[in-house]
Amino acid sequence: MAKKRTRRARPKSLGKRFSKDPVRTTKAEWGKLPLPAKILVGALALGALGGATVAADMEEKVPLIGGIMGKAATLGADWVSKMRPA
Repeated sequence: MAKKRTRRARPKSLGKRFSKDPVRTTKAEWGKLPLPAKILVGALALGALGGATVAADMEEKVPLIGGIMGKAATLGADWVSKMRPA
């Protein structure tokens, strides 16, 4: 009789999981993030989509954490501008 397998397979890396199923992997990783990180990632994405004007609006209109969100949005806007061809 063959011996029963007693160990688990090694988990796949994030890159492998993302290349196979990007939507499910993104949703799973998003669910693991704490709320402050979700806010920062959201601000970064808004900055990437809206540009510098969104970052300036966040700093002015969002009380208490607007400065931090504005910096994250500025990072997103800068990231996108570096990726665009000149």
